[in-house]
Amino acid sequence: CDTNLLAEYLLRNDNAFREKRGVKVIHLVRNPFDLAVSNWIYHTQWPTPELWVKSVDPCTEELWFGSQSLENMVGPTLLVGGEDPIMTSQDFDSL
Repeated sequence: CDTNLLAEYLLRNDNAFREKRGVKVIHLVRNPFDLAVSNWIYHTQWPTPELWVKSVDPCTEELWFGSQSLENMVGPTLLVGGEDPIMTSQDFDSL
């Protein structure tokens, strides 16, 4: 999708009975340090607000869609880069 096509989709008025008003877009950006502090504060709460923490066994392999491991799903994205990839398959063994 190029920018002209996206603009057409956003500004199209398919309802002939309503006035065309355009689109308003808000782009929010957070300070990375504030984001890290917020993340740390949230995840250090006791007791944890996330119920799944108490129901998942971290020692069992978790499969998504019934068959895909984390390595199989994320690996192709992280292993790009030729000689100096972001991660290797061995990095997943330590997770």
